[in-house]
Amino acid sequence: FMLLSIEDFLRSFAVTGWFKAFNFFMHDAYFAPLLVVLTLAVLFLIPKKATRVSLLISLLLAAVLVYLLKLFYADPRPCAGLLDCEGGFGFPSGHAAFSFTIATHTFGTKYFYAFLVLSVLIALSRVAAGAHSFLQIVGGAVLGFVVSTSVNLVVAKVFDKKGS
Repeated sequence: FMLLSIEDFLRSFAVTGWFKAFNFFMHDAYFAPLLVVLTLAVLFLIPKKATRVSLLISLLLAAVLVYLLKLFYADPRPCAGLLDCEGGFGFPSGHAAFSFTIATHTFGTKYFYAFLVLSVLIALSRVAAGAHSFLQIVGGAVLGFVVSTSVNLVVAKVFDKKGS
């Protein structure tokens, strides 16, 4: 019941001008270029080579896991918002997974909070648009964080061994 209230609350914002414009750019046709721009920004802003390598590996791994988990869970989309119902399944949210993957890689930098806020807005916009439920975006966000953190640890160890 509580999650349904959160989803209804978020969908009430979907009709406001700024949120409607933001949702427009979250559609898959526009999100892919945005994802590329965000990734390039992080690759440019983060000086550590290990972090840059980790980001690219994390995005690829997150993409594979999102695809496989959607097939495994076959959780339908709510399709109750402003967008036409997108094809495919909803769990986990790829938009949330990819944006939180990127945000996690900026942790410890002066850019982290900007990327975190953008990730939260991206995820919540998917609920507001009716493309995902709240649990579907939480699943995507957790996936992005776990994949990023795990890959970061492995890549850091590999780079540490190379350095010694």
